[in-house]
Amino acid sequence: RRIDRREWAWLTIPALVVVFTAIALVMGTLLRGTDVIVNQLAIVQGAAGTDRGRADAYVGIFAPTRSTFDVQLPGGALPSLTGQSGEGPDRLPLDVLLGDPARVRGFQVGFGSVRGFHAEAAVRVPRIETELVLTGSHLSGSVTNASDERLEHVVMAYGGMLQELSDLEPGATGAIDLVPGDRVD
Repeated sequence: RRIDRREWAWLTIPALVVVFTAIALVMGTLLRGTDVIVNQLAIVQGAAGTDRGRADAYVGIFAPTRSTFDVQLPGGALPSLTGQSGEGPDRLPLDVLLGDPARVRGFQVGFGSVRGFHAEAAVRVPRIETELVLTGSHLSGSVTNASDERLEHVVMAYGGMLQELSDLEPGATGAIDLVPGDRVD
């Protein structure tokens, strides 16, 4: 008789809902984490005979909660939105303060989402020298590291094809042999 009291349902069911909701929120926070994560990818393009190049940087910020950030970009970079389409919080305009460093003010990131932007800047790059010969559509020759820095992950691009060279120590030379239509796997 003591167990069969329907009045207890008015208290126990809401209590169970509150307890399971709290457990779900705690588990979600523990699994997702509470850290803000910033990912960046920079592609630096240089040319033979010069020590200036162009850097394209892509920055993505993940926030577990709705947050607003002030981001500083060194080197007088010019930030802009990425090529996303549509409406919504990802299309909010950037509030940019140009200078060195450039600043993106009030960059809003939604709850549990990633929002990104692109930045472009002129940068100093290691100097390289080339001796290349184009015979028909065949490109051959050499690339020399004329700087005092080690070059890692050197890639030669020609006619839609890529040739990856070994890392080049200062003064080292790498051989180039590219034919459009060759596939590098």
